[in-house]
Amino acid sequence: MSDKLNENMNQQTGVPATMRAPIPNREEIKRLEAEIRLTRREVDQRLEELNRRMNPAYIKDRVIAKASNRIHGMKENFSKSASETYNRYQDLATEKYHKGKEVVVEGYDQNPLLACGLAFGAGLVFGAMFPVAKREQELLRESATRLRDSLDDQTAHFVNQTTDAVEDVTEKVKGHENIPDKGIDGQLPH
Repeated sequence: MSDKLNENMNQQTGVPATMRAPIPNREEIKRLEAEIRLTRREVDQRLEELNRRMNPAYIKDRVIAKASNRIHGMKENFSKSASETYNRYQDLATEKYHKGKEVVVEGYDQNPLLACGLAFGAGLVFGAMFPVAKREQELLRESATRLRDSLDDQTAHFVNQTTDAVEDVTEKVKGHENIPDKGIDGQLPH
């Protein structure tokens, strides 16, 4: 039996003759060769793509592009946020300005003398902040001293009178006393 098996064996491959594949015809060989060429092309293309992707320059360019996109996005978000914050504070400042202006105008309308006194006092303080020139000091030293003393006395007197009047009104309001509706001269309004 082993002789019969040996007879059916292919001497070159050692494969039994019954297990051998049929010999393809020319058309089948051409088709297989074309399939092999196509597979080789696909493998070559994939290898080229892998080589391109593994190239340090390509990797560097990808990293730079991704970082650039992220930075650009962060810049846009920051710019938008800063713009919104700026607009919000600008609106708030404008609103506060208008409210302050209304309070000043209303205060002036209700107490014009007090408003003028405060403006005068603020002018004095503002004027005192600037240094006086040497020549000016020489010419006006004595007059300036007298004027300053007089203004100090008048300002102190005005402040004392205003403070006393405010304290009197405050005490009357706290004590729930009736405040007569009299004018400045002590007469009832007509």
